[in-house]
Amino acid sequence: MFEQYLSTIKNVNTRETYARGLGYFEDWAGDTGVDAQTLSVKDILTFRAHLSAALSGSSANTYLSALRSCLRWGAQMELVEPAVYQAVVVVENVKIAERLPQVLNTEEVTDLLCLPDAGSLAGARDLAFIALLVSSGIRVSEATNLDLDAIDIRNRTARVFGKGSRERKVFFNQRAADALEHYLRMRGDGAVRGSLFVNRWGRRISVWYMQERVASYGLGLESGERLHPHTLRHTFATMYLDKTGDLDATRRHLGHSRAETTQVYTRTATSRLERQYREVMEEPAVTLALPVRAGEPVLERNL
Repeated sequence: MFEQYLSTIKNVNTRETYARGLGYFEDWAGDTGVDAQTLSVKDILTFRAHLSAALSGSSANTYLSALRSCLRWGAQMELVEPAVYQAVVVVENVKIAERLPQVLNTEEVTDLLCLPDAGSLAGARDLAFIALLVSSGIRVSEATNLDLDAIDIRNRTARVFGKGSRERKVFFNQRAADALEHYLRMRGDGAVRGSLFVNRWGRRISVWYMQERVASYGLGLESGERLHPHTLRHTFATMYLDKTGDLDATRRHLGHSRAETTQVYTRTATSRLERQYREVMEEPAVTLALPVRAGEPVLERNL
């Protein structure tokens, strides 16, 4: 049943993620002797506890979502009893503490863009990739799926396909345009069609590979931590919202269909505003004749 269900998912990334989740369930069910055809609420609660102990809350909930979706499809196709699907529906997700998304500050963005070796083809590609993500806020999968004819460097725009195959127009800054132009010059293959970001064999780059590339560059920052491409999306969203205060425009840039999805960036911006206030207004007393330190700027001029 699982393989049949996965074949119905068109989005490659969703299919791969759900395949991992369902595979995880199959391994657990095999070890515990649980039959997917006769799942009970107790079984699902036990599986949830297992997920919660082994994985992060978000990963556990993603795997639970995969199981719910599969059993819903199974019930519709009459492959499992409706009661089995109901068993997984009534079990709530793992409760996780809400965390503000990690973002880079302006200096860290600048440092990050200095790390790729722009003199090599791979480095030029990585620089263009990172500059595009941080200035447009697109997802890593949207960037890897870009074709050459979807990019307009002169007007600094791109056509991307987001979740649900929804097409939207995104914008990027001059720094990203320069990096893209340099990368395409380095490619030197005269291609006007096909994939924008390619590997050494000229084939479309994979999401996993670029996740690893971006993560490795994160080790070169002062924090010395692996960097996830989604952090660049969070960085764009927070900076844009800080600068404009326009939540709806931020939502549209990110390709979110629901405003609630973007609310987290409001909290990030507010958190940063409070931190700046504390740094300025609650520092040790100084002589009134001296100027008050204004605090470090956090906005990037060119977004």
